[in-house]
Order: sequence, then structure tokens, then C-alpha cells
Amino acid sequence: MRNSCDFQFSLDKADRIYEAGADVTGIVTIIPQKTMRCSGLKLELRWRTHGRGNRAQGQVISIPVNFYEAEVSEGQSYEVPFGFTLPSGPLTYHGHNLNIDWYLKAILDAPLVPGFLDPQTETELLVLPKEGESVNLGPNYKAPDDARRASSNKWGSLIMAGIFGGIGLIMFLAFNAVANSGPSIFRLFSLIPLIFVGISVWVVFSSFRNSLASSKLGEVSVRFDKRKLVPGGSLNAKLEFHPQKQVNLVKITMTLKGFERVVRGSGSNRKTFTHTVFEETKELAGASILSPAQHVNLSESFDLPFDAPYTFVASDNELRWELECLIDTQGIIDWKQAYQIDVVPWVDNDIIN
Repeated sequence: MRNSCDFQFSLDKADRIYEAGADVTGIVTIIPQKTMRCSGLKLELRWRTHGRGNRAQGQVISIPVNFYEAEVSEGQSYEVPFGFTLPSGPLTYHGHNLNIDWYLKAILDAPLVPGFLDPQTETELLVLPKEGESVNLGPNYKAPDDARRASSNKWGSLIMAGIFGGIGLIMFLAFNAVANSGPSIFRLFSLIPLIFVGISVWVVFSSFRNSLASSKLGEVSVRFDKRKLVPGGSLNAKLEFHPQKQVNLVKITMTLKGFERVVRGSGSNRKTFTHTVFEETKELAGASILSPAQHVNLSESFDLPFDAPYTFVASDNELRWELECLIDTQGIIDWKQAYQIDVVPWVDNDIIN
């Protein structure tokens, strides 16, 4: 049934490039290849991702049309006008692992035929930012919240550590029971659970690393003049702490990084793919000995590229920007924290053209 009808879209803009929030008008022409009954025409608008990750997509936006033919005839054509307003995003993006596009779909509802066989087609629309208008950054986007993030990271790490530790304990007891009643070579298998225990210890250490480091460094404060920027804008950050004990400092760095991160598959077949779109590291301080009497107060600035892609966060598909701050000291306990940075088309009076 899908090949029994052709469709042609004619839009008010031939290049099909629109600003977010713009009004779109056009005509969809139905050209039946055979005479058939129909129960109406459906027009649907939706964004979706494609690339290396699992598909994420927005809710279907139904576009009302006036088409009441009960039958369409071979050799005839039927023009159906339509109009709608584009949402505020997400914006079109074509990257390495991640692509975001909008699609307008026409479906001729044929009775007594399964819906997936209904004659249908779709056309792509490019949605760009509109000057001065806020943009939808994706269904899973959350504004920066340091307190919430720190708390959730620790609880999440403890849960993960508990899972790996529990698996390790169960495996150890099982393998140990087998080893005691079987050949001595089975005792080697009892070492396998130590891998899970090691992972559990590392997860806990990573979660509380900054707390351990703060026993020497004191409370570390990182402040920004703003964390929502436009492409080409400047990010200004200030790092401050007052050592509680003598610290053998290796270096202090800040790294601004933008990256695509997508996930494909599920369960044991789940794979993550990351592609860096921008990365710049600056050293704020080199090797030195810090005494408790010192007050460390350092500032740094980064310039975003003018073609910096905008922040986007959806299920299994995201484009993020982060500033990672590292206080590298002698020993295994360093202080490291990544801070969410949002890149948007417009902030207050800053606009990227």
C-alpha cells in the first residue's frame, strides 16, 4: 500500500530553512497510483536524532488539515493546504555521532489496512535559532545545580559500589565453595570476584576523592561570572582555596571541553561513543609547595569558538560543554570537578549571528 500513492510538499520557503518559532505554510499534493478508499490525511511534525546512538525523538505534533475525501482516484491530484508554528527547538544539528533533524510527515489513512502500511512520506525541515528567543535544549536538559549534582553523584556512586561489592561477595562465596570441593585449579577462579571488589573500592574512592583532598586543600571554591554563553563568548572562572596543611602542588589546570556523547544498544550490549568538538587546557599554576598561610586565588578565561554547537540533552544523545578544574598534588588524591556550561544562541544582550 505504501507505493500506491505519491506525495509532493510545496513550502513557502523553497530551501526549507526556518527560524525556531516561525510560521510555516505550504501545500501537500496527493497523487494516487490507484483508486482507493481513505479516511483522511494526517500531517505530523516531529524531531528525532540519528547517528551512532539510539534514537531519541520528540512527541508528535499533529497539524490539522481539511481533507474529507472518502475516496481518491487514480490519475487525479489533491492539493491540501496547511499551516503551523514551529516549536522553540531543539535546533537542527549535524555532527559526528549525533544529528538532530525535524520532519514533516504526510499519512493517507487507508481503512482496513494496518497503519504501518498506510501511504506516507516525509520531508526534512532545518530549524535555526531566532534572534532574541530562548531555545529548547532537549527534553532531558537541566540547568546547572552544583548542590544537586554533588549529592546525586555521591549517592549514585554508593549504589553502584554496593552493586559491584555485592556481586563480588556472592561470586567469592560461590567460587570458594566450588574450589573447596573440586580440583585446586578452581581456587584460581576465586580470585575473579576481587575484580568486582576492586571496582567497588575505586568507585567509592572516586566519589569521595574531593572530600579527602579537601582535608589538605581546604574548601575549594570555583565561581563563574556566567555559565550560559553564546558561541564566540568568553567564559571567566575563578578558583580559590586556603590550604589547611602543606601541599606539594604539581599543577592546577582548567579544561574547557565540548563533546557529543551517544549510547547505542541496551543491557550488556550498551556502548557509549564520545566525540570531542572542542577542547582547550590552560595551566593556572605549576609545581610549588603551598603552606597553610597561603591564600590561593586564581582566575582564567576561555573564548568559545564562533561555531560552537549548542547544548542538547536527550535520552542516550547529548551534546555537552564542561569546564573541568584539576588540582594535581603529589600522591594519589587529587581534587577534580567538572562544571556544566551551557552554549545557547542568545543570552541577555549577547547574540550570535
